[in-house]
Amino acid sequence: MQEFISLHNHILQNPKLKEQIGKTLYNVGINLVTSQNDDITLKEIVLMKLIFIFPEDSNLYFMLGELFKNVNFEKALIWYKICYQIDNTHKNNIIQLIKTLFENGLTNQVFEIVKFDSSEKNIFNKLLDDDVFLGLYARCNFQQLYYKNGVQYLLKLIKQNSSKTCNTQEEKRVKWTNYHDLGYIYCAMGDIENSLQYTNKAIDFANKFNLNTQDKLLSFSNSLCYSEYYYANNETLFKQYLKINDYLPNKPSFNFELRKQNIKSSSLENINRKIKIGYLSSDFTYHAVANFLVPILKNHDKNKFDIILYANLKEFNSPIFTSLNLRYYIINHLNDLEAANLINKHEIDILFDLNGHTVNNRLGVFTYNPAPLQVTYLGFPNTTGLKSIKYRIVDSTTDPVSSSQKYSETLIRLPKCFLLYKSINQETPIIPKKTNNQVILAAINKENKNSKNALETWKIILKECPKTKLLIKLETFDNNEERMQYYSEKLGVDEKRLIIVNKLDNNEYNNLFSKIDVLLDTFPYSGTTTTCNALFNSIPVVSLYNENSHAHNVSCSLLVNSGLSELVANSQEEYVNIVKTLVSNTSKIDEYKKNIKEKFKNLMEPKQFMETYEEVLVNLYKTIS
Repeated sequence: MQEFISLHNHILQNPKLKEQIGKTLYNVGINLVTSQNDDITLKEIVLMKLIFIFPEDSNLYFMLGELFKNVNFEKALIWYKICYQIDNTHKNNIIQLIKTLFENGLTNQVFEIVKFDSSEKNIFNKLLDDDVFLGLYARCNFQQLYYKNGVQYLLKLIKQNSSKTCNTQEEKRVKWTNYHDLGYIYCAMGDIENSLQYTNKAIDFANKFNLNTQDKLLSFSNSLCYSEYYYANNETLFKQYLKINDYLPNKPSFNFELRKQNIKSSSLENINRKIKIGYLSSDFTYHAVANFLVPILKNHDKNKFDIILYANLKEFNSPIFTSLNLRYYIINHLNDLEAANLINKHEIDILFDLNGHTVNNRLGVFTYNPAPLQVTYLGFPNTTGLKSIKYRIVDSTTDPVSSSQKYSETLIRLPKCFLLYKSINQETPIIPKKTNNQVILAAINKENKNSKNALETWKIILKECPKTKLLIKLETFDNNEERMQYYSEKLGVDEKRLIIVNKLDNNEYNNLFSKIDVLLDTFPYSGTTTTCNALFNSIPVVSLYNENSHAHNVSCSLLVNSGLSELVANSQEEYVNIVKTLVSNTSKIDEYKKNIKEKFKNLMEPKQFMETYEEVLVNLYKTIS
């Protein structure tokens, strides 16, 4: 360091010496910066002094960015940006700049930097052959919900790497991630065939490369989720679900004999202790599940039940849950066994899984059997497949006894709808518009539910009801022209008969119900939250029943139990005819708009639901002994 300071002072005192000793100063300084010394402050001083002598050297600014990238992203970002201003062709700096923006949720700035043109000098055209850039830029597009753009770059990356051998564990995980992410995006776009193709390939890579169990499970669970969006063979699908036990084998680790004896010795009719209920979820936030969970938690009989929440979150700070004043524990930082030990320590009697195979689930916790009774509910429309979860709550409409759908759990069928709904985003229903001669039909479930089967049926409706328009909600902020063309071709109608809306904020979404007349339910994966939102706002929903699929029947259960069974079809032809009848009788639609919300409100009255729900829990508790 002394040599560096001496050389630096010489140049400051006599700038003409820069040509003579500048190169030596530079090399000595760079050696100090790249040495094994961990003193960041010292290295920062050296680089700043070098910049004073060599202000046009973009690499020095880049090195400052690298110095701080793991300790202070704001500082790193500043230096990467200065480097870019000085030299917008510095490839490594551009990649690190984009990486820093992406990792810190600032991807909107990426598109201000990355601009493609046909110029041979355009650095970004040259970056299209760089694997790291392609992966980053594709995911920047995904983060901003620019799916169409992102897919083309990720496909290019996968093609470039298709013949490359993965040697390091990092290379293997990157290859798996590319297929896994592309499967997710294709599902979000409604292309289930490609979604399953890439996701199942990701499963193969995860197993071939022997990635960690979490990565293997991520692709495996996604494949199960995506299978709900098309008509699968129940027998084949169930066998696939049971493979979860290969990843998460059942390993009971706790003894409940003492608790059983205490329960057995007490009067079953007069339980002398509160029943301890644990709800485990990653969705104690403003998530769709909250519409159905909050009213249950709020209306639990606290004299009979002791409720504890186990949150697979970094923070538990959503007002809709904190306002309930329930005990909670964050388990995000605990491994499965540690979380199981905590739950068992609290002597939970009935432990609920509220995720199923959705993202951020903690199914591994249940394999240790920390509670004598383990139940899955709400978060997922099919079985967990786990040997350790014994019960699943449904109803007789979603899952009739005659259904061919298979579950590893014993089904507990509630007598009415298995859901209790209270909107977390809308206090007061909208006032529906009066229906005019041009009826506005709507498909506003998530776009991946717009299956080819649903589209074929809607095509018939639009053909036979020429005075209708169809409003379709996208899940993206871009892609309007391509999606308009896609739906125009699939539905066989002029684009003028389609209304395409992008992803909406809560207020815009709620206001959507003031613009539509009839909601067309999706299949084979029907609506849940969307159907409830429509009925809450007194908009009629037409749905299609299939006794062999729970996911198919949730809307049907909501309608039947609201006294609206005439809106439930048992065949494609009947579905079409119900819609045609409504379209030809707009006064009937207006009658529904006046009456549906009250019928739905009666179904969702908390007292009657909770009496039944809690009776189920008490009866379950009695089985412990």
